[in-house]
Amino acid sequence: MVHAYVERKALAHSLNDTKTAVQQLHMLASAIVTVIIIVISLLITGLARTKVLVVFTSQLLLVGFMFQNTCKTIFESIIFIFVMHPFVVGDRCVIDGVQYDAEKIYYPNSILLTKPISNFRRTDMGDAIDITIDVSISVDDFNALKKAIHYKYIESKPKHWNPKAHIAVKEIENVNTK
Repeated sequence: MVHAYVERKALAHSLNDTKTAVQQLHMLASAIVTVIIIVISLLITGLARTKVLVVFTSQLLLVGFMFQNTCKTIFESIIFIFVMHPFVVGDRCVIDGVQYDAEKIYYPNSILLTKPISNFRRTDMGDAIDITIDVSISVDDFNALKKAIHYKYIESKPKHWNPKAHIAVKEIENVNTK
């Protein structure tokens, strides 16, 4: 239940962020379309002549030249957010070799475009606890340890651990010493 709640909360954050980005993109597109409609309307009604349109276009070109970095950043952000979409809220990510988990860090999209991003999605996430055992431990003692970890710890905290947790041996110490 807790896992479903966390998943839904992350999804709600992601949808809210996407909704905000789409609203901003909609406002930008609406402004551009409005300017185009006004210019076409002025040309059709004859209120604006070609000379006025040339002056207006040259001023628009000047503004575009002055704000070219801003325009480039906006375009890169749109591509990064809507096309590449490398992560969503709640994902566990490693960006440029540094792990970010449930931490809010703000990077400009232009910087994120240049960094390698490894994304361990929520569905693939897991936790591991490394325990080193000696080769002299018997199988019965190891099984008793597994049962104690599973029943006394994992099942006692169902909000923190999946009850179907898997306990496996990754390494045994002192194998070649005896």
